[in-house]
Amino acid sequence: MKRAIVNAYTTLEEKYSGFVNQLNYRLMNLCIKAEEASLLPIKVDVDGSLANLEDVATLAKKNDYEFIVVPNYTDDMDNIAQSIAMMHPEFKQTFDKWEVESFNQKQEKVMRNVPFIQLTMPEVNDDRYDLLKETTDLIYDDCKIRMETAKVKATGEVGGVLAGMTEDETNEVKDAFEQLSEDWESKREAIYQQKIEEIDEAYNKWLGKMGQQEIARMEQEDAMGTNTLTSMRMNNE
Repeated sequence: MKRAIVNAYTTLEEKYSGFVNQLNYRLMNLCIKAEEASLLPIKVDVDGSLANLEDVATLAKKNDYEFIVVPNYTDDMDNIAQSIAMMHPEFKQTFDKWEVESFNQKQEKVMRNVPFIQLTMPEVNDDRYDLLKETTDLIYDDCKIRMETAKVKATGEVGGVLAGMTEDETNEVKDAFEQLSEDWESKREAIYQQKIEEIDEAYNKWLGKMGQQEIARMEQEDAMGTNTLTSMRMNNE
């Protein structure tokens, strides 16, 4: 291939990579499950300087929908909580502590409290389900348009060079560019579908919870009705 074609191919590949990685990052920050990437932008004020959250606390996933944040120093607890709330006000914060076994300077066994923050992802109810679907589609469409625009530009750049090549060489170049586009489009679609599945899974989880609550309410009403009827019969007797 001529240098212009190689440069156009490399540039297009870099653009595709950037667009798809940005898509992935933006969708991960539509927090449905506990994604580590959602905590990366958080900066914490420590003695007047900003520090990354992971540098001032130990982070762990409790399950698919909850994080545990353990401050390295208890004094930083409030600043950590405030920084998380500023970046992700939708996260529910619960303050708790573990009682762990330790040893004092005399090597005596003692119990000490280790405070932590539990972060719970918001439930996907009816309103949030619609909002997440719409936002996911907007982010996806933005990525798709950027990729299509880059493809058109690259095609134009190599068009003049292809005019001086044989038919076999031209087909080889076109096939290479088409394969490149198909590969990155496939990655884009996989990321999009994964997010849609996450949204649907969380929404179905919420629907199941609502259904169980409704069943419990109906059972309670039935029990109250039965008790009332029994009481009326006893009074009549």
